[in-house]
Amino acid sequence: MDIAKLSTDISTAQLKTQVGVAVARKAMDVTQLQGDAAIALLESAGQIQEAVARETGVGRAVDVRA
Repeated sequence: MDIAKLSTDISTAQLKTQVGVAVARKAMDVTQLQGDAAIALLESAGQIQEAVARETGVGRAVDVRA
């Protein structure tokens, strides 16, 4: 058994693990930002619809009579 090779292999495995964790964290951050942006977009769409309904009356009621 070659101790130097074993040490190098352990070091390489630790580095790969650290890189994998860093990439996963970055992906999680990007996903969080995308989610926040989607929520902001939905909220602004709701505000626009409310403003249009206030000014025009459109969208305030639904006629469900056949």
